[in-house]
Amino acid sequence: MIAKYNGRYYYYILNKHVSNIITEQKSKAGDDFIYEDGVYYKKIEFESLEEVFDIKYIVFYDSKISGVSLEWEISNNYKETDGDSVLIRFSNGILPGWSVEENNVCIKYVSANDIMGAKEVRIYRRKNGQTLDKPTTEEKLIDKRDLIAIHASFCRENLW
Repeated sequence: MIAKYNGRYYYYILNKHVSNIITEQKSKAGDDFIYEDGVYYKKIEFESLEEVFDIKYIVFYDSKISGVSLEWEISNNYKETDGDSVLIRFSNGILPGWSVEENNVCIKYVSANDIMGAKEVRIYRRKNGQTLDKPTTEEKLIDKRDLIAIHASFCRENLW
């Protein structure tokens, strides 16, 4: 998950034992962060956070293969982009001309110019300093030319 605290975004861990924001960037860590094993973390109350949400990106791409969906989710991992391309993954078999990642899973980097569009999906648990009664989903269409930069701003490596 992602948390916004004091106007900055952090990787966030929440379970029954811990509520921590985490970063590897000293510039994002305040004096009240604890440094351990190369990571700065701060124990924090859920109610102290401005926002808490999960995020995913959907790209619309026509593989030109009958029966294959036009919607592709890309993960929140920096390795999912390369220059102006995004990595899409098909996990129901091997498609012709695609690279095999593992058994019945193939991948392909697709240029942002070749996708038809993209959207960002955020599932909020907390927003504007308010805890929500139930998770709330917000979808926003994003310009495919901006996809790589927007994805990078919330990828795990940049949050850490």
